[in-house]
Amino acid sequence: MNRRETLLITAVACGLAAGCIPEKRIVWSPSGDHAAVCTPNGLFVIDDKGTPLPGKITGSPTRCAWFKDGKRMVIVHAAQAKGWDDIAPLFDDAQRAMIATEARAVRERVLAHNGPWNQFELDATNRFSPGQEIAIVLYLRDKESAGLAEKLKEEWDGIAKATASIWQAQLFTVTPHALSPGIVLTRSLDEIRTPKISPKETLVAFPMTAADAKNDDVALHIVSITDPQVKLVASPVGIDFDWSPDGRELAFVRSTSQAANKNDESIQLGSLTTMAVADADGKVLPQWGPRNDLVGMLFNPVLGVRWLRDGRILFASIEVTLPATSRDMPRQWSLFSYDPRMPASVGRALGRDFSEALDPGLAMFEVSPNEESVLLPSPKGRVSSYNFRSGSTTIIQGQDDPDGKFRCIPSWKSDTEISMVAPVASADGAKATNEVMIWSNGNTRTLSDGWTDEMREGWMDGK
Repeated sequence: MNRRETLLITAVACGLAAGCIPEKRIVWSPSGDHAAVCTPNGLFVIDDKGTPLPGKITGSPTRCAWFKDGKRMVIVHAAQAKGWDDIAPLFDDAQRAMIATEARAVRERVLAHNGPWNQFELDATNRFSPGQEIAIVLYLRDKESAGLAEKLKEEWDGIAKATASIWQAQLFTVTPHALSPGIVLTRSLDEIRTPKISPKETLVAFPMTAADAKNDDVALHIVSITDPQVKLVASPVGIDFDWSPDGRELAFVRSTSQAANKNDESIQLGSLTTMAVADADGKVLPQWGPRNDLVGMLFNPVLGVRWLRDGRILFASIEVTLPATSRDMPRQWSLFSYDPRMPASVGRALGRDFSEALDPGLAMFEVSPNEESVLLPSPKGRVSSYNFRSGSTTIIQGQDDPDGKFRCIPSWKSDTEISMVAPVASADGAKATNEVMIWSNGNTRTLSDGWTDEMREGWMDGK
């Protein structure tokens, strides 16, 4: 959300779940025997045939990561809070005092404002995270509202109905009959994105807006599964990242030149960066290791990163030569490889003869379990695969989405099986519908036969 929003838009957006950036909706267990379907309406567990199993979480956007045994998950989900009393326990005494002070200051500014309300800025200096903004609005409405309804008139209606999403990352045990909730790792008004479990399965890393972030910047955090104290790793960063094979370091793309505000369209520089956060036993370090900026690049929050078992780091980037005018800037990203054994240079992971178009707004990719191939998003929901060994390209899904959208990031079920969203033509000639399919060696089968509207809504149904 643009940080230079009006008070009203900030308020009514309190309960708005994210969904602008396509996500990996089908997340397979390590064995491929079952998967989690992460939707805007909940998390559902399915078997190998796509049949829904009893365990589910409903009424909330969800994201998840599997433990190696396929019997446990970290699930990110959200609960709705109606007002300040529901969210107050998320803050300590000092934070609650700050929120109260800021709410009173906002009230005075509202009462003194004489211009159009679309010119009123809740946080003109970008001092607060989106979650803090939400807290200030709800405190203002519930505790300091005297005179505001009369001043705001019809604008007050949206604020009066505002709610908040309390995001939380939580451990769950998966059985054939249920999802059993376990320890809550963290709770926040700021959106928590897709978690990743460390190779030693002692820590969970996740992107989330930092409490001191500017311009809605995303920050990378970690938390121990036995001692849930969230620690900030770096900010601002992209939404994708990866653990090192030994579980001691994190690799991510960070911005090295922040924009003044979200309306600032100037070029931002960035880097592929690694940082040590855990010891050999997988425990959180008392102090982070040095920040290693490995490769310079143009920053974009949706640049994918994967740390391979042989030590190489794959990352998405746009290849540029400076100086350059805006007309000289390339429009397509590619994949590159950083090898710590040869740190003086960066190699191309995709051959220069790779001719398939890539989705210009989504530089995310998925590496196969054997790390020999990669799934790449093409425009309008199409998907291709590139084999690193042979240099060959395979069209996995070559049809345009009915609405020209990219529904979800495809995922590997095994080294040869891929799950994806694909359009299916209607027998009566009506508009094609979307289904989740499994592709294997050129053959496909439908996974989503019999899925309920609840499982489809918000990502498969054309919205």
